[in-house]
Amino acid sequence: MEALVRELIDATIRRDFGALEGGMLHPDFEYESLFAQAEGEVWRGVNGLRRWAEEVDTIWEDFRVTVEGIEVVDDDTAVLCARLTGRARGSGVPLDQQIGQVWIRRDGMVERVVAHPTLEDARAAARAQSGGRAPGG
Repeated sequence: MEALVRELIDATIRRDFGALEGGMLHPDFEYESLFAQAEGEVWRGVNGLRRWAEEVDTIWEDFRVTVEGIEVVDDDTAVLCARLTGRARGSGVPLDQQIGQVWIRRDGMVERVVAHPTLEDARAAARAQSGGRAPGG
């Protein structure tokens, strides 16, 4: 699970959407980013990730996602700890935020990624998703 998470993040950071079409994403893939949640949106499929990246690149300069850790909960669930950094294009306001994400795999592919404002929130959501198992356990 950890290798799949890192591979998908690396491809997204490179904006290599062709790599994402090669079997990493489940046909029912959904991404709930913090930005999208604020507007009630869900990004679906490779095209959804492409639109997410376009929106991010429009709003932020030097937007970076740095993986700080991946905690495997079970065979199909992981919690990602990441730091988002950048600077708002319009105002110059800096972004430096640690977030958590819950990653769900189905049929060997990433089916769903849900961002949470804190790592603890992501861990709690992962525990609920996996029937109470804690990350790393």
